[in-house]
Amino acid sequence: MTEIGERINPKRRFVGSFLPNCLLLRTELSPGAKIVYARLAQFFNDETGYAWPSQDLLAEEVGISNRELIRSINELREMLLIGTERRGLGETNRYYFLEHEW
Repeated sequence: MTEIGERINPKRRFVGSFLPNCLLLRTELSPGAKIVYARLAQFFNDETGYAWPSQDLLAEEVGISNRELIRSINELREMLLIGTERRGLGETNRYYFLEHEW
């Protein structure tokens, strides 16, 4: 077990949301949109090609309001980084990731 204050290698230690450098370095993306992108990527399902967390869950896990989450999602859509599909009343949206020139 690691002692408090002991050095660790974070690359091999943690499982979590990671942001590609090509997005991290973009000044035209807000910090909130970057974090939402990274968290959405964790929900991605290889079999379906979608991520579909609820907005409430996503906002809670990222630590932002639902309003800020919607702004971040819209920002990612406007930058053509993700797309969304509505599944129906009371259903979560489906998110998919788009190839980008960055």
